[in-house]
Amino acid sequence: MKRKYTIAGVAALLLLCAACQTIRPTGAPSGRTPVVFVHGWNGNETMWETAVAQFHAAGYTSGDITVVYYDSALSAQDASAVLATEVDHLRAYTGKTKVDVVSHSYGSMVTRQCIELGSCAGKVNHWMSLAGADNGTAIAGLCASFQPSCADMSGQSPTVAQLQAAWNQITSQGVKVEVQWSANDGVIIPATNSKNLAPAVNVEVSSTLTHNQLPADPGIIAETLAFFGR
Repeated sequence: MKRKYTIAGVAALLLLCAACQTIRPTGAPSGRTPVVFVHGWNGNETMWETAVAQFHAAGYTSGDITVVYYDSALSAQDASAVLATEVDHLRAYTGKTKVDVVSHSYGSMVTRQCIELGSCAGKVNHWMSLAGADNGTAIAGLCASFQPSCADMSGQSPTVAQLQAAWNQITSQGVKVEVQWSANDGVIIPATNSKNLAPAVNVEVSSTLTHNQLPADPGIIAETLAFFGR
C-alpha cells in the first residue's frame, strides 16, 4: 500500500525565519578546529542558537564559528557552493586547514555533496550529521515538483544515488563521521535513512526526540562536542 503524507507532515520541517543571514566569525579564534553549522530544509541560522551557546560554554569563541544560511529551495549542488564559500572564509579567518561541520536534515545532503563532489573536499575533519536527509526521505515527494531541494531528497533520487556512489570519498579524505538519528524522527522516512555506512558511527538517540528537536537537545550537543574532541 502506498503511504500518503500530509501538508501537516511537511509543516513539521518549517522553522520561522528571523535574520536569515550567515553569521560569520568575529573576534579572536581560540585555536580549536573551527566549526560550521548547516541548517536543514526551510531552516535558518537561528535554529543553532542553543548549540552555539553550548559550544561557547565549552570554550569555543565567536572567532571559531560560522553559522551558514542558504536558500533551502536550492539543489544540493547549488547549496553546497554556498557552504564551500563559507568553509573557505572560516579557514582563512582562523588559519586552519580544516573545519568541523554540524549539519541537520537537508543540511547533511548539502554537506555530503560539498565533501564528496564539491569544493569542501579535503577541508573537513569531523562531520556530525543530525537526522540527515542525505539518503533521501519519502516525505520530500510532496514538494519535489516545485523545489530542487525536495527533488534531491525524494527517495532514491539521482542525487542520492550519486552521493552513495561517491561515499568512498569520505574514507579517502579521512573525514570522521558520526550520525545521530531517532527512530521517532517523523520527517526522515524511513528514519534509518539517516544512517550511513562505515566509517560513519551511527548513534540511535532517544525515541522521544523528533526531527527538529535534535539540533537543540543538550545531550545531542554534548555528544557533538565530545565527537569533535576525538
